[in-house]
Amino acid sequence: MKKLIVIDGHNLLFRMFFGMPNKIYDNQGNMIHGTIGFIGSILKIVKSEEPCYLCVVFDSEKKSDRFEDINYKKTRIQEFGEENNPFSQMDDIRCCLDLLKFVWIEKEGIEADDVIASIVKRAESLMDESIIVSTDKDFFQLINQKINVLVPRGKLSVRYDEEKILEKFSIYPFQYVDYCSLVGDKSDNIAGVKGIGKVTASKLLTQYNKIETVFENISKLTPNIRHKLDNQYDMVQHNKKLLSLYDNIDLSIDFDKMYISKVNYKTMDVVNQVVNREF
Repeated sequence: MKKLIVIDGHNLLFRMFFGMPNKIYDNQGNMIHGTIGFIGSILKIVKSEEPCYLCVVFDSEKKSDRFEDINYKKTRIQEFGEENNPFSQMDDIRCCLDLLKFVWIEKEGIEADDVIASIVKRAESLMDESIIVSTDKDFFQLINQKINVLVPRGKLSVRYDEEKILEKFSIYPFQYVDYCSLVGDKSDNIAGVKGIGKVTASKLLTQYNKIETVFENISKLTPNIRHKLDNQYDMVQHNKKLLSLYDNIDLSIDFDKMYISKVNYKTMDVVNQVVNREF
């Protein structure tokens, strides 16, 4: 079975850097706990999932066009002091990935989300299964019979497929962007339609399939719902534009280079080789 694992790099870095209980330093006094957590997590995923192919995708330092909206992901943007800067360990993480011969990708001016979306869509005709590893729910919109999302939380990890999305949200994955455009998405600092909650949104999409059809039939809705949606079409469409991932980015993807053989490395062996410059 040809299985591809795509790791949301910055998502994993932030979770490991801020989620590790203690900061760990090398002999030169440099923090390495984020690197240890990052590499350890990937090796654990490789062991449990046994993929044939793997890549890690990082965000570009140059922001995408979405950031022209002053509120987009505002809650995620913060200034880090020297002691609290997860990016201080990026060089070591890249070196560890190179040592493991794991492909990592970073495209200038393109969000990692869009790169990941383009990779898994391109892989549909080549792979039996693609798994995106991230806690970012934006990837739910990509889920289909061949694409799943693994939300890693230790023993509480959840694999989202079409059935799981339907069970949790009462919608299908292709409706997820429309659903969030109506109810809002706090993680991306996107406000929804005031008064439209999760139950109402899922019922509207179950009946009308997509946002555009909901508004085309607004005269048939109850007075209460019609009042809440009145004059909200442009705002909802703006939300939809911000939330929709671009899965057709022109990338030079060589899946053969993402092939991985059996990995026998231990986390600290890899990290120590890198931080002690033994490679």
